[in-house]
Amino acid sequence: MASPVGGARRFGRPAALLATAGFLLAFFSYGWLFVSAEVFPSAVADETGLTRFDVQLLLLTNPLETIAGWCDGDLDHFGMLHRLEVLLVAGLVVVSARCLGQWLLRRARDNCGFSPLEQTVFATALGLGLFSLFTFVVGVAGGLQQRWIFWFAIVVPLAWTTVGAVRGWQTRPQTERRRWRFRPRFSLGWLAVPFVVFILLGATLPPWEFDVSEYHLQVPKEWFQQGRIDFLPHNAYGNMPMGAELHAVLGMALMPGSLSWWWGALVGKVVLAVYALLTVLALIAAGRRFASTEAGILAALAFVTTPWVAYVSMAGLVEIVWGCYLTLALYAALLWSGVQVLLGNPAEGRPAGAPRLRAKGRLAHLLLAGAMAGIAAACKYPALLLVIVPLAVWVLCSQRRIAWKPFALFLAAASVFVGPWLIKNWLLAENPVYPLMGTVWAGRERAAQSDLRWRRAHATRAVSVDELQRAVSGLVWKSRWQGPILVPFAMLAVWAAWRHRGIFPLLAFVAIYLTCWWLFTHRIERFWVPLLPLLAWLAGLGASFLQRATGRWLVRLVVLSGLLWALPWITSGLIGDTRVLVSLEKLRQGEVLPLAGPTPRWSAFRYLQRNIQRSQRVLLVGEARVFQANFPVLYNTCFDSCRFEQLLAGKSRAERVAALRAAGVAYVLVHWGELERYRAPGNYGYSEFITRPLVHDELVRQQELLRPVPIGMPSRVIELFQVQAAE
Repeated sequence: MASPVGGARRFGRPAALLATAGFLLAFFSYGWLFVSAEVFPSAVADETGLTRFDVQLLLLTNPLETIAGWCDGDLDHFGMLHRLEVLLVAGLVVVSARCLGQWLLRRARDNCGFSPLEQTVFATALGLGLFSLFTFVVGVAGGLQQRWIFWFAIVVPLAWTTVGAVRGWQTRPQTERRRWRFRPRFSLGWLAVPFVVFILLGATLPPWEFDVSEYHLQVPKEWFQQGRIDFLPHNAYGNMPMGAELHAVLGMALMPGSLSWWWGALVGKVVLAVYALLTVLALIAAGRRFASTEAGILAALAFVTTPWVAYVSMAGLVEIVWGCYLTLALYAALLWSGVQVLLGNPAEGRPAGAPRLRAKGRLAHLLLAGAMAGIAAACKYPALLLVIVPLAVWVLCSQRRIAWKPFALFLAAASVFVGPWLIKNWLLAENPVYPLMGTVWAGRERAAQSDLRWRRAHATRAVSVDELQRAVSGLVWKSRWQGPILVPFAMLAVWAAWRHRGIFPLLAFVAIYLTCWWLFTHRIERFWVPLLPLLAWLAGLGASFLQRATGRWLVRLVVLSGLLWALPWITSGLIGDTRVLVSLEKLRQGEVLPLAGPTPRWSAFRYLQRNIQRSQRVLLVGEARVFQANFPVLYNTCFDSCRFEQLLAGKSRAERVAALRAAGVAYVLVHWGELERYRAPGNYGYSEFITRPLVHDELVRQQELLRPVPIGMPSRVIELFQVQAAE
């Protein structure tokens, strides 16, 4: 394939000038939309109405403030020892997963024809998926407290690989032994390193995102503390596939001490952040395989400079995880179908540096595609619709005939990873996709009002021009977490597809994904984040196509400009908690205030952790972000039956005392602010049983069942009550 260097001569000077002028016009038009977009809506930021350009200007003129924020503005808060421990254990898990996956790849002939980089990516992703499946099996069997099982699972692949490497070295003739030498060579790919390092450091921080504290880490904590994976009637999210979150359970089992649940959760967060690095490497490998190394590097930079990637990875969310598996599933499916080139003329042969495949339609690639799709679906229900279904249809129809056997093999490989979760829900919740499809399967302990609230919250929005405009603007330029170079270069891939038909499979998959997201989901913006790797893949192809027409100078100038734009944005506090140098021990003990200051929940939890006894429980009303609670709690999400109502509704004082005593409840924490938010028009809703007259007039004054406890926070926002045991 022709080198992109000197591509202007290949296209001709008039065509090169026209392409350059057209791209510059389109890029600056998009740039104006991008920088002028409001990133702090008035409802969120006290009517500031700041545009993205205003924020960027503040960041560039105050870089020392951003750097100081990494230590929370005080060098006395600096501490790296515990952070390094977390990174070390997470690294141990990842390296062991790589060894396990590599052992499996070697079962296939010539390692599936993969290059060393491809082997690293696929082996690590497969090994991590197997560790998740192993943790699931142990958890269902009730062995989560048997730490030796997990240490055995981690150590065996490491020991096996080490012994094999030593034996191979010893048996190799002296003349064939190669001495490893580090020969650094400048490449644009090195510019991704600061972003990846910052993401990994940010992932070591305690959870601050709502969903992560409510269920992404809270559910693994509950499972680990009770020693088994079981049905959770008070947390609907905990009964969905949580293959990615099981890395936190594995981390909890590997960390020592009574607070292993807290430190292990941070290990799990770091493992999830590693998927951002895996995706970067996968995009580079895809460029080398299907286009050029330059295309892969440009794709990786377009991906890692998108603030969405840093936000999701540092927060502990799972969209990048199943986005990585989506990319690898499509990657393997392309290899199975015999695709050799995406950007270029197939007659020109393989891209430079791409290993030669010995046969088309290899069984190993098909099974690997199914496994990657299955692991994606084991992380999140939407992947069933957005990953498995379109890839299965492609496998069924891509051979110019109905290929039933490959179709069955693909689904069988996917079922190995997602099937156990569906079976678990069928047995424990009487609904394989609990809490979805409540009208088809009633499900266990699913109250009608709870199911109604769930269906209303997750119903597909109306199809209208205004909704379409809102979705397009959010995807293309208006989202505060969108990057500056991803969309323009991805759009170029659409233009390039008319000359390079190999790009059409990627474009078709992106179109199918967005169509399904629009028609069959409730259009949460974060649900298209798993598509970012594919958009970055297209961006790399589009940038490479432009580079062939205009030479490297224009593309590199745009990429470097995007890097300089994105780095201050990602490393500042705009995407969440970025105190990457603050001591984790101080954050855990509350010596350093939360990023948003002493919130009502934080103040109440601090009081309880100091005053509650080990044998006592706290009943939480309205508050479900309970991961940080280092004391026994009873809680429920807004989509589950209210535990406060279950214990007290329709009972006399004596019966209420007996119910609270039987549940071990010593305190009741009512977060009125959260209740008011849930009950606001257009929000999820909450049980109408809890009211201020019920609590203050009946339970406090008349029955004297509850006694207010002052915690230094406004009573209109949050209140703590102690249960009066006397009857």
